[in-house]
Amino acid sequence: MASLTEEERAARIAAAKARAAEIAKQRAQEAPAAAEAPAQAITVTPQERFRQEKLAQKEREAALKQAGPGADARAAALREAVVPQPEAKVAAPAAPALPLNRREFLMYAWGASMAFLLASAGISTFFFILPRFKVGEFGGIFNVPLSQFPAANAAPVPNDEGKFWLVHTDQGYNVLYKVCTHLGCLYKWESANNRFECPCHGSKFKLDGTYIEGPAPRDLDRFKLTVVDAAGNVIAQNDAKGDPLQVNDPNAVVRIDTGNRILGKPKG
Repeated sequence: MASLTEEERAARIAAAKARAAEIAKQRAQEAPAAAEAPAQAITVTPQERFRQEKLAQKEREAALKQAGPGADARAAALREAVVPQPEAKVAAPAAPALPLNRREFLMYAWGASMAFLLASAGISTFFFILPRFKVGEFGGIFNVPLSQFPAANAAPVPNDEGKFWLVHTDQGYNVLYKVCTHLGCLYKWESANNRFECPCHGSKFKLDGTYIEGPAPRDLDRFKLTVVDAAGNVIAQNDAKGDPLQVNDPNAVVRIDTGNRILGKPKG
């Protein structure tokens, strides 16, 4: 192929530029027309627009190559500057959260109520299993001076706060639970008969709590006792059967553990 003269090369370059300007003008004219097209016209997709731009670019490159040596570099520069890039996809906005409907609200309310009830039951069970009683409160310790006990074989002395009777017999000092061993009634001391009698079903017991007659299944229940001297030293304790204690120190104090009940001996 014969080399081109400077005039021919310049003419071809001018023709390529004119062709590129004509294509650009044509695209500029098509843009307003597309914008004014009726709504029912077919919309050009980004992929179709990209393909059309590629075809136009190829036409421009072909025209520039006819301009001779050095046109390839100009075509590459023109391609990098003009070739459009595919449009980036815009992420769809997140859908707004829907409000709770009636069923969901009732479900959450029911779950919260059940959680509250279970927590309350657990706390109540914990304090029931691990009771904490103050001194002088039933279930706790009662400190009773020995001087408050009756004389030997005299009428017993009741203690309503501690729910017990203070008794003193020839066998020693003892403390009896005030509840009958039959069905839980409160029995009484009958001085005329010198014995305990239950007004509910007629069970009867001696002064020391021994069963006499009636439907009660055993002797009266007792409490765990610890006797201390004035210095706080332990001088006596009743055994597992709750037998009476012999105490000779008039200044001694009897510690009655109303949370530690000793069941009476079964009758018969």
